Amino acid sequence: MDGDGTLIGDFLNRIGRERAVAFIRDVAESEALMVALCNIDLTPEAVTAFANTKGYAFSSGDLVSVIEARIAAEISGDELDVRARMMDARADGTDLGPARLDEDIKAHLHDVQHAPGFALDRRAVLSGDVVALRQMPALPPLLAIMEEVISDAFGGIDLDRLHDHLDFAGLKAKAGLAYGALSVDDRIPGAVHDIVEELGLDPDRTLWEWPGMRLLFPAEIGGRGIYRVGNTGALAAHRDTWYGSPQHQINLWGPIRRIDPDATLRIYWRYFRKTVSNNSRGYDVWQNRAGVALPPSIRETVSAEGAFAPPLGIGDVMCFAGHQLHASAVNRSGRTRVSFEFRLLCADDEGQDYVPPNADYFGLGEIYTGWHDAEGMRLNRLTGKRDVSS
Repeated sequence: MDGDGTLIGDFLNRIGRERAVAFIRDVAESEALMVALCNIDLTPEAVTAFANTKGYAFSSGDLVSVIEARIAAEISGDELDVRARMMDARADGTDLGPARLDEDIKAHLHDVQHAPGFALDRRAVLSGDVVALRQMPALPPLLAIMEEVISDAFGGIDLDRLHDHLDFAGLKAKAGLAYGALSVDDRIPGAVHDIVEELGLDPDRTLWEWPGMRLLFPAEIGGRGIYRVGNTGALAAHRDTWYGSPQHQINLWGPIRRIDPDATLRIYWRYFRKTVSNNSRGYDVWQNRAGVALPPSIRETVSAEGAFAPPLGIGDVMCFAGHQLHASAVNRSGRTRVSFEFRLLCADDEGQDYVPPNADYFGLGEIYTGWHDAEGMRLNRLTGKRDVSS
C-alpha cells in the first residue's frame, strides 16, 4: 500500500505541475488573464489562489516546484548561490526592500538639436529630466538596419499596413523571424557603438542592451502589439525597475516609421520619487530568465498631468531614466506603429547620489544578463563573465 500511495502521490503531483505549466503558458497568451493578475501580488500563494478560481487546479507547492526546477535548469550555480542569499535576506528581514517615498521634484524636458560635441547629461536624466534629442547623425544607420530586417521578414509589406495583411498569429510569427534575424545581425554592435559615442559616453564604460522593435497595431482593430517576440499592447504606466532594471539604467526610445505628434511615449515625471502601488512583490528576475515569471503591473490610477511626451520624428530619440514611470500612447493613427528601444548602463553612474532610490520594486534581483560591451560581447553583470548561455 505504501508503494501504491507513493505512486499515486507522484502521479497527482505531476498532474499539478503540468497544470501549473499550462497556466503560465496561457497567461503569456491571454490578455484577459494578464490584466486580471494586475490586481494581486505575484507570490506563489496569491497566484495559485487566482489560478484555482480560473479552473487551474494546482497547489502553490506545484507552482514553486515548476518554477524552481526551471530556474535550476537554466541558471548557473554561482548565480543560484547569489539568489539563495538574497532569498535568505528577504526571509530573515535583513533585506529592507524599497524606500517609501512621497517627494516632489523639479524635472525638465530638454529639447535639444544634436550638434558636434554633444554630451548627454546623465546626472540630470537620472535625477528626473528627459531629453528629446533631434536628428542624431548616428541614429539613421541603426534605423535603416532595423527597418530592412523587419521588412525582409514581412516579405516587403509596407510596415505601416502590416495589420491589413495578416492576422495576429501571422504578425507574431513574422515578428519572431524579424527579431531572430535582428538579434544576430553583425551590424548592430557598430551602430550602437556610434550612438554611444555620439551621446558623449565612453563605450568602454557603457553596457548596452540589444535594440528591440515594438509593433503596435491600431486601436480600432484591438490595439494589440508585439515587443521583440512577445505579446504586448499599449503599455499601462510602469517603471522598468519593476522588472529588475538597475536604478542607473537610461532608456532610449524613438520611431522607426512616422508617428503622429501625440503618439510619443508618456513620461510621468511627477512620480519619479513617489512610491506607486504595483504587484512586483513575488517577482524574481531569475524566474523571468527561466521563462516562468509574470510581469509586474501598476495597481493604482496615476495622473497624466504635466507628462512629458515630445513629438518625435524619424532620427529623433528620447532619453530618460529607466526608473521613470512611463506609458504608451494608444495608437489611433490607423497605421502600425513601429518603434525602437534599447537601454544603457554607464558604470560611472552606479551607486552615485544622483541615481534615484528604489521607490517601489519589491522583487528579487536585477537584470544581470543581456548586456553587451564595447565589442558587442554579451556579459553577465553579476559574475563579470562573458555570457554564453544564449
